[in-house]
Amino acid sequence: MSDETETRLKRIKIKRTISLSESSSVEPEGFMNNTIVIYQSKYGYTERYAKWIAQELNCEVISRKDATIEKVKSYDTIIFGSGIYGGKIEGIDLITRNFDQLKSKSLVLFTCSMCDPVDPVIRKSIWTELVKTVPEEILSKMHVFHYQGGMDFERLNIGYKLVIGAMAKVLGMKGPAKIGPIERELINATKGKVDHCDRSKISQLVEFVRSLPA
Repeated sequence: MSDETETRLKRIKIKRTISLSESSSVEPEGFMNNTIVIYQSKYGYTERYAKWIAQELNCEVISRKDATIEKVKSYDTIIFGSGIYGGKIEGIDLITRNFDQLKSKSLVLFTCSMCDPVDPVIRKSIWTELVKTVPEEILSKMHVFHYQGGMDFERLNIGYKLVIGAMAKVLGMKGPAKIGPIERELINATKGKVDHCDRSKISQLVEFVRSLPA
């Protein structure tokens, strides 16, 4: 990580919330017509979290491709979720390009990745990518949550399969003691479908949104 990135990570004043296993139950409430959940999902894991959140909040949920700024800016609370693909938070340009129209809103971001965000190494990696992708002014206005998704190796395109398969083979030759959590998940993913999605992890985000002024 560069010195500049380290400095930005330290400078950002933001509530960094990680959903942990000790989550309280979430009781359904009335329809929240001032809240919308938007998701960018390639393999369905982020979409699943988005729909779970919308169900608990009883609010609208739409995919990024159906989200226009004219529609989104009519809501007071905007929840955006995306997977992390190749170090990028896909679809976040909906927020970054239109921030002038959204900066008065309550902005919530959740990411979804194959690896467990509770692991300090993974968490640092996620935040490093966030700092590279989202301008500091915008990131400091967001309330951020991280979830673990998965990978279905058979659904990857041939290019990704070849690259990930080759990487997993090389990493496997190093032995368990010489690889980190990201590498271990990568190897496991090539052996079959990996799915770590857990509905109980969304409770902190749901409770936070419910605590916002009506």
